[in-house]
Amino acid sequence: MTMLERSISLSRAHARRLRDYYRSAGWPYGDNVEIDLLAAGFITRATSVNGCDAIVVTDLGLAHIAASLERNRRSRDAHEGLVAQTAAYLRQHGRLAYTASKFRVKPAERWQIVKPDVFSIRRTFEAHRCEPTVHEIKAHRSDLLGDLKREDKRNGYAQIASRVTYVLAQGIAEPEEIPEPFGVWVAHADGRLVELRPAEPREITLTPMHWLQLLMQRGDGAPDVDSAQLPLR
Repeated sequence: MTMLERSISLSRAHARRLRDYYRSAGWPYGDNVEIDLLAAGFITRATSVNGCDAIVVTDLGLAHIAASLERNRRSRDAHEGLVAQTAAYLRQHGRLAYTASKFRVKPAERWQIVKPDVFSIRRTFEAHRCEPTVHEIKAHRSDLLGDLKREDKRNGYAQIASRVTYVLAQGIAEPEEIPEPFGVWVAHADGRLVELRPAEPREITLTPMHWLQLLMQRGDGAPDVDSAQLPLR
């Protein structure tokens, strides 16, 4: 990171705009984000073939895009690894765990889509005993802090889950930073998942619409093929 880049404090908005310029015809915005990117040397002004002003991403800007993509890949890999670890742990303990689920809910006046990182239920034929649970996976502190501000997301989870637990990569936060009634698990580097605080349960019954949404998606709720068949409870 250059001294100029540090002084400008390039944000996600700058990174998104840079990618937009690269993918588009380079229409100028004429705003502060554009000024910052020009000053950092990530873009330059040019004239298009039709004689209009245009913005061109420089080699320095392309290098910044590439570095940003690599950081995003590493972040996704860490997140997806923790998702898979949590789902495997839940299946080993007799639950059906889904890692690609999404639900349409209406906690207030508007419908919204919620996408739990891991959604699990008990293996049972009795709906009132299925204990639908959301495990929210956080591999990075910035992701966690942003998520804790999302009251709309938590309200959406309250429509489909009797418990919500945060699964945190070791070292990114203290348990006290996670508000109650949410549970807290910590994923250790040696592969252990340790429960530091159980989630407070609440009464909830999934609606027929929620069951249908779960069925229509490609979930991965079955145990591993080499696992012993688990009993229904």
